[in-house]
Order: sequence, then C-alpha cells, then structure tokens
Amino acid sequence: MAGISEIPPLDHHACGTTCSRSQAEQRRSLANNPEYTPTASLHQFFVTTKPWLAQVLFLPENALNTAMVFLVFALLLAIVIVTRQKHLGFCLVLMLVLPLPVNFIALRNFFVMYIPLVPWALTTASLLVAGREYLWKAVWHRGPLRNDVWEPERIGLFAIVALGLFSVQSRDPYRSFDQVDPTQTANQLLKSALTESCAGLRAGGKVLLRGDPFDRDVWDPLFVVRLLFHDEGIDLDRTKTAPERPPAPGRRYDCTLDFDGSRFHADRA
Repeated sequence: MAGISEIPPLDHHACGTTCSRSQAEQRRSLANNPEYTPTASLHQFFVTTKPWLAQVLFLPENALNTAMVFLVFALLLAIVIVTRQKHLGFCLVLMLVLPLPVNFIALRNFFVMYIPLVPWALTTASLLVAGREYLWKAVWHRGPLRNDVWEPERIGLFAIVALGLFSVQSRDPYRSFDQVDPTQTANQLLKSALTESCAGLRAGGKVLLRGDPFDRDVWDPLFVVRLLFHDEGIDLDRTKTAPERPPAPGRRYDCTLDFDGSRFHADRA
C-alpha cells in the first residue's frame, strides 16, 4: 500500500461525508498499487496457478511447470467425461473460477486458496469413494453397501486417508514451529519500544516511526500500535512512506521512535 496511514479507521457510529471520502481514498490507493493491478493474460494465469496447484497436491512450490498444470486439468476433464458425474464437472468449473479474482494480480500466498480448496476436497472424496465402490463390486464381487453399515472397507478408507494426510503434513516444510516469520521479530521490537517509551499515549494519539524494519507497503506497524493500545483512532506516520504521504507541516507527535538498525529508541526532544 502507498502508506499505512492512508487507510484511516472508519467510525461506524458516525459515518457520513468523512467516511465516504475515506472509503474513496482507500479505493484510489488500492487501484494505484501495482501489486493489485490486474494483468489479464494466460501467462499470468499460469504464473499464479502453478505454485498454488503444487501446494494443493502437497508438492514443492516450484514442482509444476505450465505443461504439468495443463495435464492436471486435462486429466480432471477426462475423468468428468468418462464418469459423466455432474458434480465432478461442477467442481472442475469451481476449481478454475474461484481463484480468478486473484489469478491476475501479483502472486499472493496460499491463504487465497481457502475457498477454492473446497471443490478439490469434494473431488478427491468422490474419487476415493468411487474407487472403493469399484473394488467392492468389480473385484470383491460383493453386494451394494448399505448406508447404515460400518463395513471394514469404509473404516479402512477413512484410516488410510487420515494416515496419508498425517504423513504428508508431517513432512510439509511450510508448516513448522521451528520456522519463525521474520516479521514477528519486527513486531516484537516495535511492541517492546511502544510499551517502554509510549506507555502514556493518549487516545487518538499520533505516532511517528523514523526508520523501521518493516517493508514499505505492509500494515503491521499500524496493527501493532492500535492493537497494543486498544485504540482504532491512533494515527501512525512512517518516514519510510513519507514520499507517498508526507505528514502535514508542523504536525506534532505524541510518540516518536527512531530505528537504528537493531532496535527502536524514543526521541525525547
């Protein structure tokens, strides 16, 4: 984002012209951010789909190329045609449609796939059950399964899937309590400095960060300040974002923190 303080808190109890103006400013800021500028092209579709699909299939992020992605969806289409199962066809459409709002902007993390994962889960479950039913009838030559019977095949399929997921997840390099997000260190540094040097910050106060370890376009510093003091009215300026939104001339701050490359120090001037 152009600057954290460009996104002012909205007063939902007294929202009039000021609220509407703030919302319009947010929309303009988002539209001007290159990270959210759409690039409608087949190339961009595959750029974002490749890493997401790899993670859906529990593969390393760069494990799939464009041809492999195409083959995965071609295989799913072939399954739909052969089985003639309408729900599988519907799921295939959802797999392609649900990620579209984020397919054509800069690559986002896997959290954008929370909802698009639903058709993948439904398709996987349907194929597993269909495979079990095929073995039941065509290989083991047994009669139709009753819905209210706990057959060993049902219990076995559940156990195999559970053990498979546990095995895969235990080897997933993306999930580990041994790996700490680097932004957490910056968050802790800011929190400690605010607690030590800005404990008496008044309601709706103004904070200035002169240099900080955060990326230029993140909201973390604003979130840390407002959550720590339980005050959505606190305003935060950062010299790192000053070229996009310089503070008003003569603006006074209730708390100013300087960052020396390793920690924050309060400006007592």
